[in-house]
Amino acid sequence: SLTAHVERTLEAGDDVLALRFTPNGKMLAVALLDHTVKVFFSDTLKFFVSLYGHRLPVMALDVSSDNTLLVTGSSDKNVKLWGLDFGDMHRSLFAHDDAVMAVAFQHGTHYFFSAGKDGKVKYWDADRGELVFVLEGHSGPVWSLSIATGSGVPFLVSGGADRSWRVWVRTDSPVFVEEERELRLEAQMDAADLKRAAHGAGMLDERETTGTAGDTTDSVKAAERIVDALQLADAELTARAAEQTAKRARVSDDGAGAVVRRSGASLDIDVLSELDVESSTNPLLFGLTPSRYVLRIVRGVPRAQLDAALLSLPLDHCVSLLRYVHRLSLIHI
Repeated sequence: SLTAHVERTLEAGDDVLALRFTPNGKMLAVALLDHTVKVFFSDTLKFFVSLYGHRLPVMALDVSSDNTLLVTGSSDKNVKLWGLDFGDMHRSLFAHDDAVMAVAFQHGTHYFFSAGKDGKVKYWDADRGELVFVLEGHSGPVWSLSIATGSGVPFLVSGGADRSWRVWVRTDSPVFVEEERELRLEAQMDAADLKRAAHGAGMLDERETTGTAGDTTDSVKAAERIVDALQLADAELTARAAEQTAKRARVSDDGAGAVVRRSGASLDIDVLSELDVESSTNPLLFGLTPSRYVLRIVRGVPRAQLDAALLSLPLDHCVSLLRYVHRLSLIHI
């Protein structure tokens, strides 16, 4: 008969929300309540790397079948892709209108599914960072996903709060990513038009009533570029804060040989002023400080699109942008 015993117990320091072995069994990824993901070598349980970037806890994670990519889904509505060779963030995607509850790679590919509390299941191309298509049907949050690896069986199963599980079968119909994107943008514009109409036609700006669909599409893309810049800058500052905290912890002592640890710093304006003083070695930031990088991206948005792009930013990203603007107002740009 099969038996098992506890060989080792590791203290995580916070609630453990999700775990995943790499398919080759060499590494173990652990998501904690403090918004981080820590990666360990599975044979020795020796620490390898911490992944910083999410603003809220990571609810789900998965590893590609070639052991190169880790995908994380968080309550901050974002999906992030990480390389397991160095622990670097490859992409950050605004994935759902609510918390991301499940992610799963398709075996043998870099395509993956995500599911959220918005009731949608989405299929992504991890290499290109593109949304391929959206599966709708659940009437409530989707909690879990499972992808079949064999042939002649259903492609995907999803289960949710609507007390149902749905079986999705692959079809032979081709999917054109550009067409799918245009359809989603049209749906977003229709929803925005309905929302404005509900608040009264008299409150519409003249440019909104005469603007073209192309202008709206460009504004949405500009907003996405600003969101990506803010997330990249925040990730850089979060990594700096963690590094600074670790350095202070190593040199601090409470007099009895115990290490004094400081709680992780939030990115308020005081912490931002303290950390945003050196140019980044991250090539994605073009050698700039995080605040100057954000400024560069915002300045790159055409003036005709800037107002609409800023109005379409999520509230938390508006707050983040204001922090960087305030930081820049305190120094000579």
